[in-house]
Amino acid sequence: MENINGVSVFRFVMAALAVKIFFAAGFAVYAYLTENEPPSISTSITIVAVGVALFWYSKVINRPMQRKEIILFASGVAVSDVFFSFAWLIGVIWISGQPLSLKGADAALFEGTGSLLQSDVLAGMLFVMVFATIVTFALSALFAWLMTRKLPKKDK
Repeated sequence: MENINGVSVFRFVMAALAVKIFFAAGFAVYAYLTENEPPSISTSITIVAVGVALFWYSKVINRPMQRKEIILFASGVAVSDVFFSFAWLIGVIWISGQPLSLKGADAALFEGTGSLLQSDVLAGMLFVMVFATIVTFALSALFAWLMTRKLPKKDK
């Protein structure tokens, strides 16, 4: 995630991921203590995570993000979101004591009803994952542009 003429956005992507992990840990504790499913506010958490990372960028770098940096930042946030989602799924499977397989995922997510093993449900979940990744990329890029565009431009 290194840009030849810019700065590495890797640390800012990792900051966004750290914020998401913080919220996930909080929701995991909530679910453990209350035995209720936590609310689904992943888009809001993504916005907060991207906002925190870009706030840090504005304090450390203090200049508008270049196009390449925006694309790298948004790509990094989207890819880390995909990995985080798979890690969360694996965690849910592991906590429920199921084997790491489609049958285990079905048992963990759908109480073993066989819903996940139907091709249309699996295809629908894949479509939602791709759509969510595109939305995450677009939101991250938009916020990176919006939050850094009015920062002072540095002379080259």
